[in-house]
Amino acid sequence: MAASNNKRTAAPARMPSDLDNWSQSAKTQMEFGLRVMLAMLRSAEEMRKLDFDSVHLARLRHEELQQRLRDTTDPSQLVALQSDLLRFDAASATRFWQELFDVGVRMNTEMLKCVTDVADIERGDFVKSMFETMVSSMHTGIRPLDDLFNAHLNRDLVGAGSQVAVH
Repeated sequence: MAASNNKRTAAPARMPSDLDNWSQSAKTQMEFGLRVMLAMLRSAEEMRKLDFDSVHLARLRHEELQQRLRDTTDPSQLVALQSDLLRFDAASATRFWQELFDVGVRMNTEMLKCVTDVADIERGDFVKSMFETMVSSMHTGIRPLDDLFNAHLNRDLVGAGSQVAVH
């Protein structure tokens, strides 16, 4: 037997078809959409819990102050209760809005991470041109907003080779 008869020929490498490319693109888009939606849903849950916890704490505090008010006979005690209530409400509101802001920042950071991950995966002109269009459409003519949209983070997302200019 000849040695050439025992050799197996390697199967030719399969070239990706248009259907494979479309399927991968659709899968990437769906993954992106799901990740963004999950970030929003997790944040919505956090916001609802934060809202519930803040209202619950305020209710308990107001019930306590209501009981103390019943026992108050001196005008100076009444002023102290009002001061206590105002201090508590101001501190609670400040804490609530700060925590709500933090949830929003975390959600937006996670969503921005989704965009950068897709840009890294695609490494193609589609994502880059889509982002360039979005950034260029953000020109408002109001300098502080335009400066915000022209921040280094946005320029880094578009890429070093990009010529997008937002003025």
